[in-house]
Amino acid sequence: MAFAIFAISMALIYTRPFGLPVWASAVAGAIAAMIFGVVSISSAFGVLAMVWDSTLVLVGLIIIAMAFEQMGFFDALAGRIIGQFARGSGGIYSIGTLKFFALMMGLGLFVATFLANDGAILVLTPLVFALFSNTKDELSITTPLVAFLLFFGFLSDFGSNALIISNLTNIITANLFNLSFKEYLRRWF
Repeated sequence: MAFAIFAISMALIYTRPFGLPVWASAVAGAIAAMIFGVVSISSAFGVLAMVWDSTLVLVGLIIIAMAFEQMGFFDALAGRIIGQFARGSGGIYSIGTLKFFALMMGLGLFVATFLANDGAILVLTPLVFALFSNTKDELSITTPLVAFLLFFGFLSDFGSNALIISNLTNIITANLFNLSFKEYLRRWF
């Protein structure tokens, strides 16, 4: 029964029939699991107790990223990066690929360590779009844009292992095993 509920829920999540939002299919699957006795209500509340703080962190990071976007922060940061590290004239700028890569890697690791991997993605994705937004030829920009977005995804996952606050999974794991910030960091090193 559990596998059938899981399979149907996942099929609904991926196909989204009738334009159903993802959450509706997931909640329907959870309710079905409780109705058919696959999961008890106490287990559901146990899971909620384990993930409530990391869930609120993610919601907070989304709100912060939206506020930054509305303030024009990403466009301003992109302009600052281009102004500081690019050379050019007549509105055409170029930056060395290795220099740009190193700069963005450092920024990505810093952001992922302190804002979690999801927060890093929420901050770095609009930044990359802002950096590449002034490109005239869309066809020539698609490949580097996709490459940088994938790069930041992997980089954010890597950089988010250092601290408890760096990854939502780290928060859940530290809570589950009662690890303090200091103990988690010691074990990580």
